[in-house]
Amino acid sequence: MKPKVILLTASLLLTSVIIVTKIVQAQNNQNNNVQTLASRKKTETELISIAEATLKVENDILVNGNIETALSRNPRALRVREALIKHFERILERRKFLTARKIGFRGFQTMLEVENI
Repeated sequence: MKPKVILLTASLLLTSVIIVTKIVQAQNNQNNNVQTLASRKKTETELISIAEATLKVENDILVNGNIETALSRNPRALRVREALIKHFERILERRKFLTARKIGFRGFQTMLEVENI
């Protein structure tokens, strides 16, 4: 009878280990999902703030005509500076073109609405 008891005990122990392992894996997956959602939300927030800062830089260039000053007023836009420097230069050219025709900008108001990321 002892071999049957040992076999039964070993089976119960193995089953318990498998159940505990599954529970731990489920908890880890749940924690990872929460971390992933938090990380995704943080990334979305960061991207939106960079987009808003970039729009403000574009408008600031039209109003004041200085790329570096506009970037210094909106530090988050510095993260896209190299990617958009040609675009900023074209905005500056547009401002000069409009100024030559006595058309200027005194201020700006920007509202960014994010529909989907």
